[in-house]
Amino acid sequence: VLSDFLVSPPEDVWIQAVERRWDVVPVVIQDPIWEQSFPDVAGVVVPIADPRSGKTSLARLGAREVAERRLANEQRRERLVDGFRGLDLEPVLVSSAALEAILAAFLSWSEQRLNWRGHAW
Repeated sequence: VLSDFLVSPPEDVWIQAVERRWDVVPVVIQDPIWEQSFPDVAGVVVPIADPRSGKTSLARLGAREVAERRLANEQRRERLVDGFRGLDLEPVLVSSAALEAILAAFLSWSEQRLNWRGHAW
């Protein structure tokens, strides 16, 4: 399942997949600056796109709004990863568009999975 998981499917969907013994692999694709955290753009005018309409507008965020957004993004990612691991679903974490980094994320996941299932290299 490839997604940014900014809005994740309900937990019961994941539970049903696990109970059916499907081999579900969540691939979390999130930008490390804007989705995993949030940059210090306090006082800077930034373009904001409405995800439904695609319309762009300008916004100026204050220091408190930036800190709140950063904390919310970091907590969302932590809850997401912890939730997957709680269901024994180890996610692949992709945070770069570089081919080498994507390959490294999948290879790392694969090695962890082999070790988790009791297989050694």
